[in-house]
Amino acid sequence: MKSNNISYIYGLMASDGYMVRRVGEKTGRVSYNAIIEVAEPQIIFDISDVVCAKPRYRSRIIASKVRHFWSLNIPKFVYGGNAECFLKHRYGLFNLYLGLSDKDSFIRGIFDGDGTVAETTDYRRKLRIGFSVNSECNDIMLILEHYASINGITLSKYFDTRGNGSWFISINRIDDVNKMFNLMYKNEPMLFLKRKYNRFISHGFPDLVTSRKTIW
Repeated sequence: MKSNNISYIYGLMASDGYMVRRVGEKTGRVSYNAIIEVAEPQIIFDISDVVCAKPRYRSRIIASKVRHFWSLNIPKFVYGGNAECFLKHRYGLFNLYLGLSDKDSFIRGIFDGDGTVAETTDYRRKLRIGFSVNSECNDIMLILEHYASINGITLSKYFDTRGNGSWFISINRIDDVNKMFNLMYKNEPMLFLKRKYNRFISHGFPDLVTSRKTIW
């Protein structure tokens, strides 16, 4: 399995996944179960092809509306000895990220999970990139700050005190948005959320994923 695909799955697990840790009552044996669940079937089916796992579907009623979700159990060979990094608070995730050879694909995974790309209110042709980070997952904040620092990208941070509290990280400068786009998609990735990628393309960004054009 290619390292860029593993890095991407790690990023998506960190943002839109959860890890269940179980301890056997009689044996004391520890086991893990990693699941990614999203409302977008495309990325689940693409990952399922890579890891050879079967997707699942379920519907839920949220605020009186029926919502549709697709999920995938991530095989143990993908996360190996890194299971603890994907438990609730993501402790140790920053060190895992530091050791990755492909940090760009990891960030693309986080972006596809907890990121947004949207037009600015004052200029509809200008895009900004945002990330929502649970305040209990400090390692994800450290990762975004480190990635921005090593790539010369300026972050704007806002803390929302509602509920348990969360950070909203935004990238607003045109040059920084362009740089972030090129970093995330420069290696013609196999795994990426096409809806978000196409948002960039519809706003004049270059189509970097040339090897996938014919299958869209």
